[in-house]
Amino acid sequence: MPNYLQLEEQLAENLINSIGTGTVIPGTARPAAVDPGSDTLKALVYGLIDAMPFFGSIDWENAHRGALSNLMAVNMPNNDISPQPDDSGPWYAYYRTSYTYKGPYSGYRDAFFSGLAQSAAASAVLSGVTKVNSGMNGAWWGNYCVTALSDAIRLSLSAGLDTGKLSGDLSAHNSTFMPALSASYLAVFATGYSPTTAALNAITPAQFQQAALILDQGIVSGEFTANINESLAMGGDSATAATWFLFNLWIALSSLGVQDVDTKIAGYQQAGLNVPVQVGPGEWWNGGYTAWFAPISGADFQQLAASGISASMPENTMTMYSGSTFPSYGSTNAGNGYSNSLCFWGSLAWYVPSSGSCFSKDTLVIMADGSHRMMKDIRIGEEVMTDKGARKVVLIEQPKLHGRRLYQINHLQLKVTASHPFLQAAADGPAYAAIDPWGLLDGTPTIGPKGAGKLAVGTLLAGHNGSRHQTISVERITTVEAAQHDDTEVVYDLLLQNWERDHPCYYVGGPDTFLAVEAETADPLYDPLITATVVSSIQMLMDASRESLGNPYIELPAIFNQIDFDDVVNKAKASGRVHAGGKTKERLSIPKPEFYMQNGKWDHHASLLEYYIVKMFGRRIEKALHAGWRHDSLPNYPGGHLMACVYSIELLGDILAGSKNLSIIAEYKAANTHETKKPDPIVIPMGEKPVWKHHVNETVKLGRLLPSAKEGILTLSLTANGSELGQCRIACRHDHQNQPKAAHLLFDKSGAVIGRLFADMTVQTGTDVYLERQAKNNWQKINKESLAVALGKQLAYNTLAGMAAVRSI
Repeated sequence: MPNYLQLEEQLAENLINSIGTGTVIPGTARPAAVDPGSDTLKALVYGLIDAMPFFGSIDWENAHRGALSNLMAVNMPNNDISPQPDDSGPWYAYYRTSYTYKGPYSGYRDAFFSGLAQSAAASAVLSGVTKVNSGMNGAWWGNYCVTALSDAIRLSLSAGLDTGKLSGDLSAHNSTFMPALSASYLAVFATGYSPTTAALNAITPAQFQQAALILDQGIVSGEFTANINESLAMGGDSATAATWFLFNLWIALSSLGVQDVDTKIAGYQQAGLNVPVQVGPGEWWNGGYTAWFAPISGADFQQLAASGISASMPENTMTMYSGSTFPSYGSTNAGNGYSNSLCFWGSLAWYVPSSGSCFSKDTLVIMADGSHRMMKDIRIGEEVMTDKGARKVVLIEQPKLHGRRLYQINHLQLKVTASHPFLQAAADGPAYAAIDPWGLLDGTPTIGPKGAGKLAVGTLLAGHNGSRHQTISVERITTVEAAQHDDTEVVYDLLLQNWERDHPCYYVGGPDTFLAVEAETADPLYDPLITATVVSSIQMLMDASRESLGNPYIELPAIFNQIDFDDVVNKAKASGRVHAGGKTKERLSIPKPEFYMQNGKWDHHASLLEYYIVKMFGRRIEKALHAGWRHDSLPNYPGGHLMACVYSIELLGDILAGSKNLSIIAEYKAANTHETKKPDPIVIPMGEKPVWKHHVNETVKLGRLLPSAKEGILTLSLTANGSELGQCRIACRHDHQNQPKAAHLLFDKSGAVIGRLFADMTVQTGTDVYLERQAKNNWQKINKESLAVALGKQLAYNTLAGMAAVRSI
């Protein structure tokens, strides 16, 4: 079966032959006269046609995306680099350490893209897109860069960022860019893609009009029209190649100075050329044709900013000890310092994650007797109304609001943080809705299989009026301004008796209408092995957190962000014979409410330890336990086998409506070659009821990687019923370093994020491939049980070491 290169070579040859014969469809107007002495110019036009990129060309992708990423990088804000926050010790051994940056860079742009100059192609893109949308100026591209670079750091270092805000900003930037996509294509076609740039430079500006007439003559010819129409009628790859070829012809006409390409296209249609709607008049230029483009993400910056992402950041320290008159001075190097500074410490830290989600103190709750009571007045042991009958309150979580926004729905007497789960009324869609569904899925990953959608105007929620169940349509969502509440106030969530067994919902709102909600707490029975890992880690960290951390809301995520989880996994595996079942098995019970209390009151240390361990490491713990057969660390093997592993996939919203089956299609393309490797798809069985999170744990072999191979791109596409839902891109560096496990965002063709796919990519020897296959076959429940507790303990050891390292400075 011909590939895209071969299909488009046939179309190009046909067009060149048509120009040579000049045969016009009978009954149609012949194009304006072409100078009969223009054979040399015809040859140059032939060269331009031959130079046009084929669909899916990675060399074109690299040229186009390189221009976009260059434009973003050179416009990134160069804000001052912030050092890590001050650190202090417990009251009985008090100290306070302050940090100042002492590195060579003037700001964040300089640190990540030192010495980078704006390319000619990037300048042309900026000029072209601002004609379409003047708001897409340098500052807009710079902000886009901060978002994409933050995503690159998330992918490279598994940094725990606010997925909801990050994916929302990426989607918004991509959506804004789409109408100007063709303008960027034209700019790179003319100035940044060497084959077409050279072909255009060979034609002088004085010859552009005549060259356009030559091209026009070929397009309107009967032979070319017949071949294009036949390719479109065949469908599949032939239609894709023909559509792409027409789009490039319109770009070529524009690059030759044709001002009104739309009129030309309409004329070709009148002459009998079937032009697909997406490349028809107007659509081809205004964002109607985007099938060829994958939205910008962190994958586009992992290599460009690789040195800055992994670099340590030099700092001076000043420590004042309790009882000492004079400070102590020193220096340190903060690991991954520039990345942590950008994402968590400085003025460009736009995606710092928030803690758990709860309700304001004056939110009304329906009690078991039908009365209403404010959250702040409910006590442990009292009973509330649920969909499963009266249920006793066994724990009341009371974290600080800590600067988070509160929202009011339909003017009801409730104020809620963005990630709290409400129950949706529809039985065939996602079970839950939240104003920030990604925040809900990040903090409570056990909700994933049942699905979560965005709580917005028009969402139908399950509710109660005090006497019967009802469906409530969301008509209004109001943000409670910061001035209306104290950001240090306490917010509340209720954990009900035997919650983990049947997931009862309770009702909030009032005074007449109430909405069904569940506790925002990870289900310990969802995967007892993960629970064992989390609990064993919390048990070891609880006392140290209580004694050492004055503000765990800030200090815990900062400490956890320094943890190298791959090191945790490797040491945990080495600590016991996990591949042989281990020497002993430790079984931990599901934690009772008392686990989260101290002196009879809710203990924020225990709950925050659980929340941040689950949020920042939960999915990686899951992969370590259930795909422990996968190599966590392999040396680089030039000439080895390129292997990708898909661990899991998680989808958002109503994306699965009507889907009968899901498949993941992998495609690897290497630079400077026309070779594409496309193994058999991974099929994900679907039951009668949709499931929004799937464990895959399958590897695909992408072929042998030649030692001379350049950088490449792995595209993973999710399809349902034969149609693509979304895709992600994984960059393979020019030195073919293994790509670590990461959650890659799935984008649909509009640029919106519809899910995420957890995957990695390695280069292995034939021996590695065989041994890994054997390890997968032998990876049993006993291996997982042995690893679970060892993993929790090792995570605690690494965390304690991180605390000690900070205190020793």
